Amino acid sequence: MRQHVQLLLATLLVLIGGYAGYQLLFGMDSGSNVVIQRARGEVLHTTSAGATSAVAVGDRIGLRDRLRVGDDSSATVGFGDETRLQLFARSSIQVLDIDGSGVRVELEEGRVQARVRPGSPGLGLSSRGRAVRAEDAEFEMAVDASGVVAARSIDGEIALEGFGATTQLAAGEGIRAAEDEPAVRLEEAQELLLQVAWPEGVVRAHEVAIQGRTGPFASVHLVAGETERTLRAGPDGQFRASVPLAEGSNSVLITATDPLSGETSSSKEVARDSTAPSVTRTEVIWGP
Repeated sequence: MRQHVQLLLATLLVLIGGYAGYQLLFGMDSGSNVVIQRARGEVLHTTSAGATSAVAVGDRIGLRDRLRVGDDSSATVGFGDETRLQLFARSSIQVLDIDGSGVRVELEEGRVQARVRPGSPGLGLSSRGRAVRAEDAEFEMAVDASGVVAARSIDGEIALEGFGATTQLAAGEGIRAAEDEPAVRLEEAQELLLQVAWPEGVVRAHEVAIQGRTGPFASVHLVAGETERTLRAGPDGQFRASVPLAEGSNSVLITATDPLSGETSSSKEVARDSTAPSVTRTEVIWGP
């Protein structure tokens, strides 16, 4: 009987120790493994309870906590020894989950760059119902104000979810996806294209149609005098906009912005003259 009691106690101690170890590694406090490694400028940490404070190197980010980076600021978060996530200006993330397979983070806005190496936790990034996961890779992910989600593999292969038929990207490949539009795969990284078919000569009408081509789903911002408007290019990068013109010279600026490729601009002075062409009086002489 005594031996049975001792065996039972020993088993109970093993179970308690195992449970404590599991909670330490993967339990509710597992968010403490997410650590601020670098912070520059305005970087704010909001806990799951709603408390917000500025971060310092070494601070720990818990489950369901948020990290927000302000203008002209950046931060780097570490998950284990070899998994890093860098947040660029005007970016925000939330730590969703940490378990034995790695870390899952929601990209709420902005742009991030991640590095994951073997032996460290895997990293999954999600945004607007689309997700990227890596076990051994370096990659970028971004989402803009209109909800366009972009991802690019810098080194290694990354797995995709929610991007249609495309389920992985190799090094150098990228993808863009907009709500209710098919995802567009890009075979290699390149500078953001912007081609504009500007009107030739003097325009008579009070407005003119300007069309052009840029990156898939890029945001196109147009400024002409006091008129400003923003539209989104289609999956083929094509865009078209009607521009109102004042009499005389009109400065027109078009800026295309891509979540990962940055922005590029094109401008032109467009002249409008609505005055009817003058007719010179001609004297006609009849007769031989």
